[in-house]
Amino acid sequence: MDSKKMPRVALLTALLLASWAAPVRAGDGRLEINQACALVGCFAGDTAGFPVEIASAGSYVLTSNLAPTGGVSGITTVADGVVVDLNGFELRGPGSCSATIDGTSRPTAVACVGISSFGLLGPSVVRNGTIRGFSTAIGTPAGETLRVAEVVVTQNGNGIAAGSRGLILTDSVLSLHSVSGGSGTSVASRYTVRGCLFERNTQGLYLANGIATESSFHQNLEALRSNAGGQALVANASFTANVVSISGANVAYRSNVFDNNASGPTGTDLGSNICSGAPCP
Repeated sequence: MDSKKMPRVALLTALLLASWAAPVRAGDGRLEINQACALVGCFAGDTAGFPVEIASAGSYVLTSNLAPTGGVSGITTVADGVVVDLNGFELRGPGSCSATIDGTSRPTAVACVGISSFGLLGPSVVRNGTIRGFSTAIGTPAGETLRVAEVVVTQNGNGIAAGSRGLILTDSVLSLHSVSGGSGTSVASRYTVRGCLFERNTQGLYLANGIATESSFHQNLEALRSNAGGQALVANASFTANVVSISGANVAYRSNVFDNNASGPTGTDLGSNICSGAPCP
């Protein structure tokens, strides 16, 4: 090769290599997701634009707020064993869907999902941040256990819809949903809910099969329902100022506090429940 062409070839090669977007890793080795990289592709398997597509198991962390536009989802993955740490940031959809409890009409949900399509075999995790403005904040139709911890899920159509999947939901706030804060309507669902607040939702939690403990249900149209043929237990929870506290025949409840609810609870009273300051009748 002509030696005079070498510098130009080297320059072109360097520019070409520089144009390839390499994945950015946080200091602890996790792959970063942010608004800037979402527009060009954050890592291998992720095409430019939303949704951010996760195709490999591993740990991912937000390093900015995410705001997809145009009615698309935020993050979608087909991999097993994925951890998404929102890192205190917000994933905000293009629409806001708030529930009402005063009889006024509810907004229509925007048809997009905040975080969706998790793998079917291994557990996945979402934690530590806020998701709002989607038709469904976190949606996953089937598979093994999904773990959600320390999230604020607000102003969506549905909050968390795990279908027939197992769900472990802890230390989270689910508020202002026009459909349901947490929806496990399938009898095959397996939900464990602990330390959560369900507030001002059309329906707080649909618990077809599983257990809810140490949680608060406040000012929902229907706080908790279980009537899909499964078996649900609610214990050590509080129900205040709901239109309906507990509905459905397939739920048992014990050691709960009921105050200022318009109706309920229904189901099986296992004892030690307090209604308006006195033992429930």
